[in-house]
Amino acid sequence: SHNSQAYRPNASQNAVYSSSVPAACLDRSPDGRIAVLGGRYVLKTLHVDGVHIKEGVDVRAAITSQFANKGSANSIASEQLSIKDVKVATHHGAEPTIFTACANGKIFMYDVNRLASGLGLEFIQSSDGSRQVNKLDFNPHRGTWMLSVAAVSLKNRSKVDATGKRPNTSTART
Repeated sequence: SHNSQAYRPNASQNAVYSSSVPAACLDRSPDGRIAVLGGRYVLKTLHVDGVHIKEGVDVRAAITSQFANKGSANSIASEQLSIKDVKVATHHGAEPTIFTACANGKIFMYDVNRLASGLGLEFIQSSDGSRQVNKLDFNPHRGTWMLSVAAVSLKNRSKVDATGKRPNTSTART
């Protein structure tokens, strides 16, 4: 091949990130440069450059600060932080768009570009019913198609546009 050995390491390379709180799920962008940690106590992006990892945007901190001292709004924050799965969608901009599947059947989309530029937290919420959403994934051939799997093995396929709207949804029971 015409590729130089300089571009291919002789041994596998490991990168380590020590999180101060437990993470329930992890996802990375297709190019491997951006990762996201998710769980009840963490929702943040990480920037990966070889074996070096730098913290990105702390979305959880933005969620908790937005709803701090607002009484009934704490339940909204609690819903957003019951994260069971997280996915990175890099086709929506330079910083990733993050999708989270939550215990209450809700899926949240966070615009990390907006948050990183200091414009504040903006999220879009959709619902897959009242059951816990266990898994999210994107179609590798059509990056705007998202699959969500709920606790009752109900599979929903949705098309997500740049605004987070889910105009087309189909459901299949298994």
